[in-house]
Amino acid sequence: MKKALFYLAAFAFVAAPAWAQDPATSKDKDTSMSKATKQVAAEVVSTDKSLKTITVKTGSSDSAMGSASSSKTLVAKVDDKAVTLLDTVKPGEKVTLTCLSDKGGECDTVTSIKKAGSTSPNDKE
Repeated sequence: MKKALFYLAAFAFVAAPAWAQDPATSKDKDTSMSKATKQVAAEVVSTDKSLKTITVKTGSSDSAMGSASSSKTLVAKVDDKAVTLLDTVKPGEKVTLTCLSDKGGECDTVTSIKKAGSTSPNDKE
């Protein structure tokens, strides 16, 4: 009888941490859903449909001068729903990316890609 009680107590101590981790997993899901959505104007450098990524050059949105030194290259993951949009853009094209931003405000996951010329007639050069 003592052995059975000992094994039951041991099982409870071993299994308790496993049950305690379920809320942490759902908490992680909640934080990913609370990412901010933002739009980024960019120029396509390359796309990789197999890796589900897009590489773009972005300008600093707070730069009033618009100098070339304020641009940076960004490689972003592309959401499963937006992967088909990679076929619609080519290197050199100007696009507007809608993306979920990470804690630092950087574009983390692209959810939509629109050609800049198709969103506004004023974007022609």
